Amino acid sequence: MNKILKNFFSKKMIFESYESYKDYLIDEMNVVFLTLDYYLEADKKKNFENFKNDALNAIAKANFYVKSRLECSKEDFFAGKYIKETFIFSDLEWFCLMVVLIKRFSPLNLKKYSDILGGDSFDFTYEDLIKIYFFKKEIYDIENFYDIMVCLKEKLSSLCFKEGELEIDDYIFKSIVGNSIDNFDKKNFSYFKVPEVEKKLIIREDLARRFADFSNDFSGNENILYFLYGEKGIGKKTLAKRICEILKKGLLEVNLAGFKDMNKDNYNNLMSAMRFALCNKFYISFCGCDKFEKEVLDYYKSFILNVATKYSKIVFVISENKFDLKESFSCGKCLSVEVEDLSLEESFKIWENAFSNLNIDKTVDVNEISNKFEFTPLQIINTCVDAENIRAWKKTDTISKEIICKCAYEQVADRISDKAILIKKKHTWDELVLPEEQKKLIIRACNQIKYKNIVYDKWGMDKKVLYGRGLSMLFSGPSGTGKTMAAQVVANELGLEIYRVDLSKVVSKYIGETEKNLGEIFESAKKSNVILLFDETDAIFGKRTEVKDSHDKNANVETSYLLQKMEEYNGVTIMTTNFIGNIDKAFFRRINYVVHFTLPDAKLRKEIWQKMYPKETPISEDVDFDFLARHFEVSGGSIKNIVITSSFIAASESNEVKMEHIIKSLEYEIKKQGKIVSKSDFGEYGYLL
Repeated sequence: MNKILKNFFSKKMIFESYESYKDYLIDEMNVVFLTLDYYLEADKKKNFENFKNDALNAIAKANFYVKSRLECSKEDFFAGKYIKETFIFSDLEWFCLMVVLIKRFSPLNLKKYSDILGGDSFDFTYEDLIKIYFFKKEIYDIENFYDIMVCLKEKLSSLCFKEGELEIDDYIFKSIVGNSIDNFDKKNFSYFKVPEVEKKLIIREDLARRFADFSNDFSGNENILYFLYGEKGIGKKTLAKRICEILKKGLLEVNLAGFKDMNKDNYNNLMSAMRFALCNKFYISFCGCDKFEKEVLDYYKSFILNVATKYSKIVFVISENKFDLKESFSCGKCLSVEVEDLSLEESFKIWENAFSNLNIDKTVDVNEISNKFEFTPLQIINTCVDAENIRAWKKTDTISKEIICKCAYEQVADRISDKAILIKKKHTWDELVLPEEQKKLIIRACNQIKYKNIVYDKWGMDKKVLYGRGLSMLFSGPSGTGKTMAAQVVANELGLEIYRVDLSKVVSKYIGETEKNLGEIFESAKKSNVILLFDETDAIFGKRTEVKDSHDKNANVETSYLLQKMEEYNGVTIMTTNFIGNIDKAFFRRINYVVHFTLPDAKLRKEIWQKMYPKETPISEDVDFDFLARHFEVSGGSIKNIVITSSFIAASESNEVKMEHIIKSLEYEIKKQGKIVSKSDFGEYGYLL
């Protein structure tokens, strides 16, 4: 071995293993320095032919030396060796990579070679590196130099260098210098290795295995692009990870939402990710492009189709919305699959599994919670996490139904919109005074939500009823008969929030605006899991008329659209009307329950009078509820007004509510309705006026 060769390599035996990765990396760099030394000497003496044979012989010996010692170090991981073998680098490609690496890692050691490496700033080119490797003064002296340069540039640009530069990729640099291909912690990326213990999915395990089987059917060079779309949190990422687990592959997740600017830095970061996936033999998943404008979306679609598929046999694209990918993908199979909303059975399984890890109060019914909140898996998990945090904060032993429901509503980011008003007061069955038949009908309606999963999933009704699985009720009757109170009782019974739709903000004189407003309300209600209350429904659910002008046509379109949205809605809709005859008959086959509210009879009126006064209110012994119930046919709403008025009069005049206060309040309520009254109308109590 000549003098230059001896100066660069240790006196270790040729077949002695490396004691550390550092020793190996130093020797790889020494091969580069050896090559540069010979070329520099030849360049100074202007005689390349005399130096060529010695140089090539010395370089060959140096490479053999490194290779021999590596073969004796089989038990240790050497990132440089791994990358060279994984990327199938030739000696020329590896030489170029190492020169660029040394430029970043140890630029002072290249200073003596500045004359042949582009000056003090080291602005060398591919041509410079090719000349040095082949030991030629002029690039034109190398046979097929252009083809060599094109192939070299294409491969190193795609695998190692930053866009348009002879500068090493951050990930490749850290991997080689740090001896680890796991060193990837950039923002907007995360990765998952194959777990040691396989864990099946709670739901849709069969779907994941179908994907895996489909993937195994294409074991050749064909790429597979899986486009998974569906509601946020529905389990698309979980499904992709499980598919990779079954295929014994890791998965790199790329969140494109952090790459809204199409600049060079972002491109280089994405390329680092592609190289990381290739080195680790991971599949790649892209998400976060739902909000992109068309130009940005098209750019990243092109990146996924034309770049990412070269680094991973299987690429996942995950989105809330469906967009076209098949049209531009020609180098393999493209499969678009909607990850559908949870069935009632699937929802039950997720809730049941989440509850199994918590100390839930025994009164909490999983079936009931599952039927009330048709959540995504993510919302279910977050609900349970928040509920456990509240339990720990309050230091209670168990998690109550109230806590579960409260945390469930807090998961809904998109509230019902500004076109509906939350009704906070929720009445109970004890407060609702109705004939027994009407009460039973409302209870039966509530059971349709409570036992939805049994009927549709376990008993197979889902095969017969493909849509319109929600609950719709119409409460009809005169004003003040308890329709709105009954709606609140339903909300309380089901543990759901109830919103009264503000018709003044829904109905619009402009064509298409009413439908748009209704669409927003139903979409928000679906996400919010609330009850929609349409008070005085006939204002918008009126009869469709014969078309005589554009206004009639538009009104009919609005009514038809509302019919359609009601059928599609799987939640609870309650409508009230004072004039059932004004409701379009087409609605009735779409309404599950119609409850007729009538003015209460004397027996019910007495019950209303007695229940309307709170227990805390002092009532005088002279108050005759039997007389009030028998002689005055007033609605429950009017009784409520009388009770409130009489309570305030009593509070200002005495310490208890007396018959005198009630009679005066009753007189005012009757006159308020435009009726003429006299003392004789109040019988034996007329003297109190």
